Amino acid sequence: MRSSSSTLWRILTRRVSPIAIILYGSEEELDSALGQVESLLPSSLAPPRARTAAEAMDTRPSDIVLLVPDDETLAMDRLESERERNLERERPILVFLRRDGEAHRSLAYHPNLLSWVKSSIVDPEVLDTATDEDLAEMREEFQSETECTPEEWLVKHRQGLLPTSAFTARWTHRALFLEGT
Repeated sequence: MRSSSSTLWRILTRRVSPIAIILYGSEEELDSALGQVESLLPSSLAPPRARTAAEAMDTRPSDIVLLVPDDETLAMDRLESERERNLERERPILVFLRRDGEAHRSLAYHPNLLSWVKSSIVDPEVLDTATDEDLAEMREEFQSETECTPEEWLVKHRQGLLPTSAFTARWTHRALFLEGT
């Protein structure tokens, strides 16, 4: 079983991606996720918080940044359009998005940004409760609904072979979560 702490630790200590996404469902979950990230870091690396993508991108590349956007969709659009600006980041911008919110659902339609964050999307609710059996069941459900494995789905998605629809977006998010499990 994977845990959100071990996944966050991997993101924070290795250069996995210049941008990572942390999902939350309620204000309590947001506070918990922010606290979890801060607890994994030494006090000397206290991460700055930002409310806009512009604020986050204006920080030093050596800073881990906690971006809790006032306008999630605008933040995702900005991060997508200025993706190249973050190539030199040594540490990631952690973007906190409401689970199943508009920006989270639209992530599949930001292909350049998605290519960066695909292995850096953390959903603590799922990671902290999913057992190996749960993951196997989720893979079976995925294959039953889509008639392919999550990895095959993602190949089709990355080649632009899937239609733009709510169904595609939902299963693309699930495939990203299940990839490699």
